[in-house]
Amino acid sequence: MKKRKTILFWIGILVVSMALVWFIRYTRQWIEISKNINMMGRKSNIQESVKFDVYYKNSILKSFNTEEDAIKYAREYKYTYVKKTDKDEWIWNNFDAFILYEEDRFINDYTNFSEAIFFAKERENSRIYYKSNKNIIWSNSKSIKESIILDAPVILQKPELPRGCEVTSLAMLLNYAGIKSGKMELAEKIAKDTTAFEIKDGRVYFGNPNDGFVGDMYSLNNPGYGVYDGPIEKLMEEYMPGKTINLTGCEFEDLFHFISNEIPVWVIANTTYRKLDEDKFDVWITPTGPVEITYKLHAFLLTGYDKEYIYFNDPFYSKKNIKVNIKDFKEAWNQMGRQAISYIN
Repeated sequence: MKKRKTILFWIGILVVSMALVWFIRYTRQWIEISKNINMMGRKSNIQESVKFDVYYKNSILKSFNTEEDAIKYAREYKYTYVKKTDKDEWIWNNFDAFILYEEDRFINDYTNFSEAIFFAKERENSRIYYKSNKNIIWSNSKSIKESIILDAPVILQKPELPRGCEVTSLAMLLNYAGIKSGKMELAEKIAKDTTAFEIKDGRVYFGNPNDGFVGDMYSLNNPGYGVYDGPIEKLMEEYMPGKTINLTGCEFEDLFHFISNEIPVWVIANTTYRKLDEDKFDVWITPTGPVEITYKLHAFLLTGYDKEYIYFNDPFYSKKNIKVNIKDFKEAWNQMGRQAISYIN
């Protein structure tokens, strides 16, 4: 009996010891597992903080751990953009240049400003972004100043460039923006249409100012004309990449949004500052199609406005901020195709 009790005692000791060993072993394992879970949680939080979200219009499509994967996926769809999960600014997008929003909802994108602003005016609390959601260039919730006059430099086109009003006005705009570029440099760089001047059957055959500067910019002894907004925009883009904005086609008053934000606007009108009679215009035949021209063509830098007057620098004159009646100048500008170029800060 005594021997049996001894055996049972040692069996009990063995069971308790085994249980203790099991408890210690699995306690250690549980501690290790808990550590791993915490580590995984921390890693997960780190991954969450650097995730990149792909949006389609107003809805999230998918999230990725790397910017490269997010952009690669977004490229498969139109109307998409990529941003960091915890940021509002887009890293990448494939919208056209002018992006219309109403409050926080994407509405549409457009290739030109005039079309974008036409539809923006039909909506409440709308705004137009340029290329990115950090660049608001127009908003109907922001009022413009009643009057403003900017202090932009005056640069004279003569004597070196008797036909160089367009590049000289561009030089004024660039210099105002802090870019030191002279009129002669711009005259050399501007695209040229080298088509020879010819009169045949009473019709002029010459270059197209939409394609490049036509004729001789440096001398009035040779045939010449000028250049329109397209080549000027391309040249300005070399100096202000991603910031140059072609405003051609919009309403005249829409230009005031830029001037109100202290940004002048390059425009084309005519030397009289008012609407011309139809007999002042002609149609040329060019290699890329017919084009309407007037020898009264002239370019300016708009620098201000008030209720009655528009203010501008004219490269013919050294006086700053020449003023003329808004209605008269607007009609002259409309007649020349509403050509205008500016930039974003």
